[in-house]
Amino acid sequence: MVAQGLLHFANTFAAPFAAWLTRREYKDLAMHADTGLGFTFQDALPEFIRSACILVIAYLLLRWLYYKPLEKMSVQDAPAKANLE
Repeated sequence: MVAQGLLHFANTFAAPFAAWLTRREYKDLAMHADTGLGFTFQDALPEFIRSACILVIAYLLLRWLYYKPLEKMSVQDAPAKANLE
C-alpha cells in the first residue's frame, strides 16, 4: 500500500507532462474544446489527493497493527507501582 501511494505521488509529477503531450498530439481536437495547450496542474491534483489518502490509510493501518497501546493504570494499582520504584 505504501508503494502504491509512492507511485501515485510520482505520477503527480508525470500527469501534467502526459496530458501536455496528449494535448500537443491532438491539438486540432483540443482547439475545439476550451482547454489550453500548456501545462495545467489540475491534471496532477487528483493523483496528489489519491496519493495522500492512500499514504494516510497505510500509516493508520501500520500504526494499528504494530504499535502497542499505552498501558492504563487504575487508581488502585498506582500506589503499589509507585512503592516498587
